[in-house]
Amino acid sequence: MLTQSAYSKDINSFGTVTKVFDGDSFLVKSGRHTIEIRMDSVDAPEHSQSYGQYCKSGLEAKILNRKIRFRQTDTDRYGRVVAVVYLENRNINREIVGDGCAWAYRKYLRDSQLVALEQQARRNKKALWSDKKQIPPWLYRRGN
Repeated sequence: MLTQSAYSKDINSFGTVTKVFDGDSFLVKSGRHTIEIRMDSVDAPEHSQSYGQYCKSGLEAKILNRKIRFRQTDTDRYGRVVAVVYLENRNINREIVGDGCAWAYRKYLRDSQLVALEQQARRNKKALWSDKKQIPPWLYRRGN
């Protein structure tokens, strides 16, 4: 796995998604390297939360075994590359929020458009927003 010292920020990189862990993290094979990606500014439900598996499956359908482009914005405390992810000209971070499969993660928000996409998904009761008793993943993790 690549770490911050081996990888430069703000440079577009390419790779093929080989595994999706959940609704906002996955592995990419880029050249000889395997990189763990955590999607920037979004937080998807955990596996054990309602819509956790649904949102993981949705991300798999979009990017698994596909060549993506990603731009690192940070490295998280687990050493994962935090990135904005693109498939062709589509911003996948924005898509998963618009699909109702992730929150705009306001604590780490770098893309203000995510808030409007989340609000629209809420109004339209898309995916996780069809359940009025959703617990944001950052609060759910504190309780588990």
